[in-house]
Amino acid sequence: MTKPDFAHPADETGFDRFIWIFVVFVLAGPPLGFAVLTFGYLLRHGTIAKLADSPAILIKLLSGLPFAYVFGILPAAVAGLLVGACKVAKGNVPWWAAFAIGTIIGFVFLYFMDRPRSPSPPPSPTDFVEKAVLILTNLLPTMLCWAIIRNWYPAMSPPRSTT
Repeated sequence: MTKPDFAHPADETGFDRFIWIFVVFVLAGPPLGFAVLTFGYLLRHGTIAKLADSPAILIKLLSGLPFAYVFGILPAAVAGLLVGACKVAKGNVPWWAAFAIGTIIGFVFLYFMDRPRSPSPPPSPTDFVEKAVLILTNLLPTMLCWAIIRNWYPAMSPPRSTT
């Protein structure tokens, strides 16, 4: 029994790699983003020191973990698709490409999460910190997921021509 022409081994391997990269981003990205967002929130409100005193704060924070997938699965999926496509097409994804992907997705996420409300209050100095945290909520998980997958597979050679 022979394989059909469209099932070239290089294509099959590339697709498998693409799927596994996507899965890593979708499963690991939202909780990592939630951790960054939580740390930023705690840092901004000065409650990091209070965590040791009050386990109730930690329990409240952990109860928000399911919402990480509600808000974070789409950005994580887009990052996984882009990094996976680069990995399959180019053989490797340099750090600056993963950084650019995470930053762009962070700005898009910021655009949709920080839309002006009417009436809009004047900007405060803490707005910059909150916006930076929203961007980092996408950038850092992208870089961490990239670090996980970057050495999984050796650089792939381009698919061979069947003609």
